[in-house]
Amino acid sequence: MAKERYIVRDMRGCEYDWLPLIKWLRVKASELEKYAIPEARLFRVEAHARMAEAMKGHTDPAKYTSAARTVLLDSVILDPARLRAETGMDPLPFFYVVACVKDGMKGDLSRPQPRGGIDEHRDSWPGNRCKLLPVHQAFLLLHAVRSGNPQEMLESKFGIDQTTISRQLWHLLDIMTNPDRMPTAVAIADEIAGTPGDEVVEAIGHVLNCDVTEFKIEAPGDEESNGEAFSGKAQTTTAKAILMCSKAGLLVAMGDMMPGRKHDINALRDTLPFLGDITRRLEDPDTPPEKRLEVNLDRGMVSAEEEWEGANVCIPFKRAKGQKELEPWQIEHNQIVDSDRSIIENGFRRIKVYRLVGGIFRGSVRDLEKTVVFVTGVVNLQRLMGCIDPARSHRKGPISGREPGGKSGRKPYKTFE
Repeated sequence: MAKERYIVRDMRGCEYDWLPLIKWLRVKASELEKYAIPEARLFRVEAHARMAEAMKGHTDPAKYTSAARTVLLDSVILDPARLRAETGMDPLPFFYVVACVKDGMKGDLSRPQPRGGIDEHRDSWPGNRCKLLPVHQAFLLLHAVRSGNPQEMLESKFGIDQTTISRQLWHLLDIMTNPDRMPTAVAIADEIAGTPGDEVVEAIGHVLNCDVTEFKIEAPGDEESNGEAFSGKAQTTTAKAILMCSKAGLLVAMGDMMPGRKHDINALRDTLPFLGDITRRLEDPDTPPEKRLEVNLDRGMVSAEEEWEGANVCIPFKRAKGQKELEPWQIEHNQIVDSDRSIIENGFRRIKVYRLVGGIFRGSVRDLEKTVVFVTGVVNLQRLMGCIDPARSHRKGPISGREPGGKSGRKPYKTFE
């Protein structure tokens, strides 16, 4: 982990020191905990002090309501089970996010909070400023992404105006998608692109899992865009992105958002980010056998061997036309590949647990992409800090109850008796 510090100049021209630069490929949980543990200890002291203050009598109902709401939010954060349920994060990763929010929010928050090019001329008046503490701002962001609740419900829970919530959420997302703050898939891909291939393989292993996932979106306004976004697989309008992860489940690359109609193999050709020496190894047919990476793909990327001639590409077999059943050796091969690929499917599940992107996203594709990038950072942070059990992220061996010939031995569930 680099020790140098550098100056961050934010959108308002304010300058402040930031955390030491972090190399995400080799970061250890102890390096992250040294930011999280002091924040957790400080919060416990402050929360108990606020709780004692709130117990005193109030003559002003507004002040009493504000104090009671603060105590309720603190009580959720103090309880690891409730915190995990409402934010999807364990305490130490959560307080690491709090540390990032504190540093990112330095300066006068009453100044305009720009988003795009629309809100930069919109001043915040005194009655419409965000009065949340930094720990509750982090909680607001994670709770909004985890629950997908509309702004009316967030306003009731956090006690701030809906327009303030909207600007606050997007300002926090801008802070938390900075490559040096969160180990997002984009940040790790940029680091891989500037790192020698041998060092990358030493850090993340020689196995990569690659797949495409879809996110449901609102139907676009015009017929042409609606046709491009309509996915035959999902039977609704979607946007899709290609993701890559290591054998340990770390999300290491993410492509651009594409319309749902695009085929998976075309997504692989058009939008996979450049990974420096790793990409050169994958494409070079003269790559030595000892330096070849193993890439596990799904059945929708059958022609990927032609794109990656310098890798050992593993794709499950599909039944040929007129073939009733796969051969026993093909079934065994599919079970091995699917077992190795289960880690990225588990990563997709962890991403879509956050209902803002797991349900129907009601916003622009640009906003969807930024939110998904942030969630990949949350999932990676949980994994880097040891909050995800590797044994539960990887399926070893064939599915329980599988019979020879690829037929499932499980009995279907009965919905109604």
